[in-house]
Amino acid sequence: EGEQTQNPIMQAVHRMKKKKRTQRKAGEVEEEVKEMIDRMETAADDDLEAFKAKRPATRKLALLAQVIDMLQKKDTMRVMLDCDVLATLKRWIQPLPNGKLGNVT
Repeated sequence: EGEQTQNPIMQAVHRMKKKKRTQRKAGEVEEEVKEMIDRMETAADDDLEAFKAKRPATRKLALLAQVIDMLQKKDTMRVMLDCDVLATLKRWIQPLPNGKLGNVT
């Protein structure tokens, strides 16, 4: 073992090994997903109210980067589907009451 730590080739091999990702508990993942879905619902509600009051509706836009990050995580996909994220996403992408699409820039 001591020989391997002195060998520069073995040191390079050990540095190149992928670190194992720690598995998060199912409860932690579910809590994170439910919190994000609640924030998404709140943002959709706030944007609808802002639209009705003829104010800029920017809450969904501000949350968009976080939503994309969550959707790209492989360990949250099944939990998101179980928590009905698709219904929330539908609210996010549906046209406004006047038939126009929301702010996408």
